[in-house]
Amino acid sequence: MRITIRLIVSLVVVVAVVALAFSLYQVGREKDRLARDLERRSLILAESLQESIAPLIQSNAGPRLNRIVNRFGNRERLKGIMVFDRQGTLITATNSLDLDTKGFSAQAVKALLENRFLGDFETVKGQNIYIFVTPVVKDDDEAVGSLALFYDASYINGRLKEIWEDNLLRFVTLSILAVFSTVLVVRWSITGPIAQLAAWMREVRTSKPDAAGCETLFRGDVLAPLVSEVAQLAKSLSIAQKRAEEEARLRLQSESLWTPEGLKEYMRGALKGKKLFIASNREPYMHVKEGRSVGCIVPAGGLVTALKGEARLAFAERGGDVSPDNMSDMCSRYYFEANPLTPVVDGGLHVALFLDFDGTLVSIAENPALPRLSPTSRGLLESILDSGRSVVTITSGRSLADLRRRASVRGAFYAGSHGLEISGPGIRFIHKGVLSAQPVINALYRDVMEQTEGCDGVVVEKKPYSLALHYRRAGNGAALFLRRLFEQKMVEHVNYRRLVTVVRGKKVLEIVPLVSWDKGAAALHVMERFGDTYVPVCLGDDLTDETLFKAFRGKGITIKVGTSRKTLAHYHLKSQREVSRFLEELDHGLGKGRAMTKATGNEDAHKAESPSPWGCPR
Repeated sequence: MRITIRLIVSLVVVVAVVALAFSLYQVGREKDRLARDLERRSLILAESLQESIAPLIQSNAGPRLNRIVNRFGNRERLKGIMVFDRQGTLITATNSLDLDTKGFSAQAVKALLENRFLGDFETVKGQNIYIFVTPVVKDDDEAVGSLALFYDASYINGRLKEIWEDNLLRFVTLSILAVFSTVLVVRWSITGPIAQLAAWMREVRTSKPDAAGCETLFRGDVLAPLVSEVAQLAKSLSIAQKRAEEEARLRLQSESLWTPEGLKEYMRGALKGKKLFIASNREPYMHVKEGRSVGCIVPAGGLVTALKGEARLAFAERGGDVSPDNMSDMCSRYYFEANPLTPVVDGGLHVALFLDFDGTLVSIAENPALPRLSPTSRGLLESILDSGRSVVTITSGRSLADLRRRASVRGAFYAGSHGLEISGPGIRFIHKGVLSAQPVINALYRDVMEQTEGCDGVVVEKKPYSLALHYRRAGNGAALFLRRLFEQKMVEHVNYRRLVTVVRGKKVLEIVPLVSWDKGAAALHVMERFGDTYVPVCLGDDLTDETLFKAFRGKGITIKVGTSRKTLAHYHLKSQREVSRFLEELDHGLGKGRAMTKATGNEDAHKAESPSPWGCPR
């Protein structure tokens, strides 16, 4: 009840403040509009009278002036007219105008001296009157007197009063609707479901729980997360009760029965908190062909079942010459369900982070010249580097200079041109095989530019050691046309095939030097500087990143970015947007480790006790 009252009071106060502010604004606007309209009408009337009364003021024709001002008096809220000479002396006034002329003589003289009209609202004898005073000039612009017009302005107050009354009615109506809506929503979405939940929990406490029924009852409601947790708790209690009854029955029968839960409890007691490492010649899953697709199943195994959820297993796989060209659908797990990096970070180990640029750190753009690393991602990477427990290497098919310009992360390593160029703190590397391929790439560049001239959506990008053709904005036949173009050039020039090759990416074909070097080899070259003290963690989205996953398969943590399951990576992220979440969690974990190290001063002890991470959990 209290929360309902608070909501109602809050809504009424907000509606009142909004209504008051809007009313003040509306009243001000309306008052200004009516005042301008009154001033405009006064100016028009004064200009029309000037030609008639200027000669009469100069000739001091009082009777004739009196007839004119009486004829125009009492018209359209005009109460009357006064005419003054140059000294501010009243010459004539409307007969029905019962006002003291002394106060208006000063205004008449002021209008003559300043040679401009004056308009103002005044309260005279309890009436709101608008007074308009203007000089009367001859044809030669010489002032001969002044003219004062008096309007009844009480209608303005009446109009403003109507606005206040209308807005008050609106406020009352909105308040009633707000109160009614609040009561209805609170009762429908909060108090009602809470009452139902309380009744259900009472039934659970007094009888056997029915978790499924509760989830069905509250599904989609605002309390659904709470209900789901309560339902799971009730289900767990029900299972525990059944197991307790089963164990009691077995004890009575003097029987011994091994169950997954019993084996898990036995291993937990036998290990007494110690770590258990299991080496196996197979992975904890099997690939089974189902029609045209390949499925993934977890085979039965007592020890795996017993330790599931209680121990972290490290599996050393058999090596194999698996390449992106002969991959089948692999069984990669969703990274945020497994969180394999958590024990590495919590264990005080160091992390060697290898990140692809396009499609991983930044979204892929139709124009390759557009992507740049966001300030948020740059700040996360620099914070990870500042932890002292990580190194960061950014890989890309872009040239090294272009990659450094677009990423620009302080203290990071860069591997450009698919790893052919590497730079970073204390390292500068260019593969020796790229020099012999440069003349071929330059010749192909000239040929391809001529062949693709006029092809809409095809972008030819010349790099120092490679040649890229982007066809993301081209038609469906662009890829086939470009592949045939490359094949034709390879047939025409046999020596080309000995020096260059074609690498496929996402809507891009790239001609690169034919050397036994790729992103994976570049990453291993960087890792040589750090030995076994760092856990390699690789993220990529493209086919060229599969060489990274192959290089560290079974030796580190490999993560594919994207929905495609055709990968050598152990884990996957659903989209490029989840990379930011990954970096945030890694930075948070390293930050906790940094704070713990400062508090205990045991950083060296961590390093000494940490095993080699190249067999880290996958």
